[in-house]
Amino acid sequence: TLEGEPPAEEALSVTGIERLIGRHSRLAASQARLDELLERHRGRPVVQVALMLHNRDQEMAGSVVSSALAFRLFLFVVPLLVFAVGIAGFLGDIVDETDVGNAGIGGALAAQIDSALSQPNATRWLAVLGGLFGVVLAGRTLSRVLVAASCLAWRLPVRPKASVRAVVTIIGLLLGLTLAIVVVNKLRND
Repeated sequence: TLEGEPPAEEALSVTGIERLIGRHSRLAASQARLDELLERHRGRPVVQVALMLHNRDQEMAGSVVSSALAFRLFLFVVPLLVFAVGIAGFLGDIVDETDVGNAGIGGALAAQIDSALSQPNATRWLAVLGGLFGVVLAGRTLSRVLVAASCLAWRLPVRPKASVRAVVTIIGLLLGLTLAIVVVNKLRND
């Protein structure tokens, strides 16, 4: 180090603390400007709607509910893919590698589907039945989260479980949407 300078570790920590203090003061100043701006425009309808939506989101724990919904959707898609791979295995005479690529599937997943198309019947049945079981199980939990999110959004009492009709409807809608996407991709590429 040069004469009169603190050691490097000490200089870094002082600089880090100073930066932290500077950030805190800038954040406080920005917060004060935003509060003043909000108070000045509070009576405007657009601001009122934005505030109402923010308060409603805070009230129903919107970020937690949306995270739970995104997680359940992911858990639904995984067994849906296993089910689709099993079905594609039965259609191995009709489906070839170019169809897999045309469906928008590539990389490791495409390689897995290509290998599934050449698997014996027992493996195909296992994939179809296991995927179907997973779809029903994940669809059940997904519908419970959707029902709970809906009840929270509409300020209704949260029901502990979804009806069988709701579960079947959600699974059917998602399966139909998936099938429609595949058909549209196939038609677009032909």
